Amino acid sequence: MIIRTLLLMGMSWVLFAEATPIGVDLLANGGFEDELSGNWRPNNWAKNEAAFDRVTDFPHGGSYALKMAMTRITGLAALELIAPVKLNPGDLVELRFWLRGSANSGAMDFSLRPTSGPYRAFIPREFIILDDWTEYIVTFIVPEGIDPNKLGLFFNLKNVNTIYLDDVSVRRLPEKDISPARPGNLVKNGSFEAGRVHWSGDIRGIGGYRVDTLVGDNVFDFSIASPDAAAGARALAFTLPEKASFTLASAYFPVRYGHPVTIGFSVKSSTSARAVVGFGAGKTRPDWSLRTNFSMAGGAWERKSFTVVPKPSSSGSYILEFVFDTPREFMLDNVSVVEGDADIPDAAPAQREAGLMRTDTKHPGNVYYASEKIEFDLMTAASGDLDIVTLDAWDTVIDKRTIPAKDMTRLSFPSTRYGCFKIEIRERGGTKAISDTLYSVVPRLKPSSEVKDSFFGTHALFSDYSLDLCEKAGFRWLRTYPPHYTEWFLIEETPGDWLWLTNRVAIATARGFQILGLLNTTPVHEGDSDPGQKSTIWQPYAPKDWNTWRNYVRLAVSNFAPWIQHWEVWNEPDYAYLMLKKGVTDKADVYLRIVDESRAAIDEMGANVTLLGGAAANPVGSFFNDIVGKDIASRADGISHHWYYENASPDQMPEMPFTVQASERFGKMKSRAGKVPELWQTEGGIYLNGAKSWMTSWDIPPVSSYGVLDAANTLVRTVVAFKAAGYKRNFFYLFNAKPTGRCAYYDMCVGLNDVDGSPHPAFTAHAVAVSFIDEASPDGFVYPEIAGISKNSAFVGRFIKAGKRIDVLWSKKPVALKNFPAESWKSRAAFDMMGNPISANDATVVDSNPLYFVMR
Repeated sequence: MIIRTLLLMGMSWVLFAEATPIGVDLLANGGFEDELSGNWRPNNWAKNEAAFDRVTDFPHGGSYALKMAMTRITGLAALELIAPVKLNPGDLVELRFWLRGSANSGAMDFSLRPTSGPYRAFIPREFIILDDWTEYIVTFIVPEGIDPNKLGLFFNLKNVNTIYLDDVSVRRLPEKDISPARPGNLVKNGSFEAGRVHWSGDIRGIGGYRVDTLVGDNVFDFSIASPDAAAGARALAFTLPEKASFTLASAYFPVRYGHPVTIGFSVKSSTSARAVVGFGAGKTRPDWSLRTNFSMAGGAWERKSFTVVPKPSSSGSYILEFVFDTPREFMLDNVSVVEGDADIPDAAPAQREAGLMRTDTKHPGNVYYASEKIEFDLMTAASGDLDIVTLDAWDTVIDKRTIPAKDMTRLSFPSTRYGCFKIEIRERGGTKAISDTLYSVVPRLKPSSEVKDSFFGTHALFSDYSLDLCEKAGFRWLRTYPPHYTEWFLIEETPGDWLWLTNRVAIATARGFQILGLLNTTPVHEGDSDPGQKSTIWQPYAPKDWNTWRNYVRLAVSNFAPWIQHWEVWNEPDYAYLMLKKGVTDKADVYLRIVDESRAAIDEMGANVTLLGGAAANPVGSFFNDIVGKDIASRADGISHHWYYENASPDQMPEMPFTVQASERFGKMKSRAGKVPELWQTEGGIYLNGAKSWMTSWDIPPVSSYGVLDAANTLVRTVVAFKAAGYKRNFFYLFNAKPTGRCAYYDMCVGLNDVDGSPHPAFTAHAVAVSFIDEASPDGFVYPEIAGISKNSAFVGRFIKAGKRIDVLWSKKPVALKNFPAESWKSRAAFDMMGNPISANDATVVDSNPLYFVMR
């Protein structure tokens, strides 16, 4: 029994609470196999249009899942599902549940709260919703002062959406990890003897989004220095520019929670400086067990060490992070994490260290053309033999060799096939990678300057590094979100302080890229906000003065006129990217007014531009239906929207695919010029969140079951479907390419590039799609009826290019090619999703990875 002493009304009394058992699921009916009763409490207290149902369609486990559907918000944005649970203050708890729903439609909130007032929320968390079943894990300590008899798990839906919840469990964890201690230095490649392997990062501007936009244009790289290493032969070196911050993160490594560990590292700065070190667990927003400042005197190597007791990690793994924000030259070396309360700078590595680095600077992102020489230098401080294994996007081994390890070995790799390839370095005879490196072989496309009416676009930084890769991927259009060059919030941060960020736009257009600018956001001083609230770049309020909005539109269109002739009004106004003050309820009318005022300002100045309206996140939602019903088409030259839903499971395919809906709906509308409006898909293509790294040696905890092959085939299916349906443009979101990669714990909006910054299979698949269907004329599409697979699971996209027919086939469930219309593939040259020729016959299997069939 646990004795808890409480004081009440001046009298001392003892409450005997039963100890919470360890490892036992404390939640009844977590799989929703039984009817909802007191153990689950649906709560639509805000009286929105909503429903709760136990459903049998596509559960995660068992026969049922719980469906929460909010179809319209008529009160406050809240729809709750409550699970009363008995936990004692001080309990270390693990919550697990599976969730799916519509992507790009807001998050689901979770909190631990009393089931009766006052309703104070503890342990608030936000969970991104994906199309596929995704497991989420939360560990937390129950706060003191909570009545264990009045406690509940609160799941809250705040957006119009339908979500499914299943297999929810709550268990108390031991106070300490009871597994055996791990010897040696647990951090991977802590002395950088294997180069930059297992270290990546991100550079950002200090001083708000305006500065960040400027700093983002700089190419920043970090290198391996050898003459002045603190230990061994190599050290990490970089120079930080003015007004910039560099976050450097390690790969994940295992540590026991509840036991002390000591973090040590050697650091050197050119002059005195300060920085931050962090040790934590989790993804996107890590839970830091340690986050502290440290100082450097400058001019010489200094050893720093910190001891910390790790908080529990759902994955059992942790990361290190360093943040430098002073313009100095820095070096880092001999980073160690050892169990115990003393620094051991010369602790032997817990695993072998070996890594590859490319031998030239001519191939950013390790992207090559066919038959180019591909070479990497293998760096290792270990002896003994190593297996060098090369795999394609299907994880099929295409090359394997065994070599003796030594300090530096130059290796060549094949470039005869198109695709993205992973090189794994393994112990001889082993199956787990010590480290891995990606390289891509793409078709040589026309330069952007020679393609005048491309279908393919993206969102990317306008740095030379990023533009180089955009050109190789076939992205001919760039939408400025990000970088936010055209947005009012940044252009006029304070009244009258106008900043026209045209330099990089001019460079991009000189290279042949077309630009879609955004007329978007309001500065703090121009947002029509409630008292105490203000516009931000991510939650801007509607303009408070239409004259100043028109003035911004005129200035933006005029200043960017040499480079931008296509403009879109706002971004995702159906969500929190357009805020209204209290009392203003019809968002559709407000948005249409913004479009009308923009059109009027452009007409007044006589500018010849294409104006797009819509920009909605959900083109089948109530907001988009409202603006379509109020004739958005006649106010603009084209209609734009976003779409992230192509990765729907074959078990939940819609009765009418969006491709069909769009063709039927928009084909009947008339634009401002009296024609069928141009249709632009201006953001989407792959999952927004939960991207899975292909680089397994980083041991990044997966969030989603989707992998890099899913990213590739989803992207291709999206662009093929929209182009076949007659769309004018498609913009993928987001190609965030930096030579430093990204922090290992960050996996949002990274459908095309992996943790180290290298493009992965979706990049090559996109370049291949461009090579086949860019500058082709769409010739419609077919959803063939095939026995044994669900309706609308199979697709044929049809195109004409240079007088030849090209058909693109796929099926969400594998099926033999003979089931497709014969004219789509008979007597055609066949190619796989990566652009390699294949031999096709009746028995060839068509699956979710599209195949191209070209008239001979």
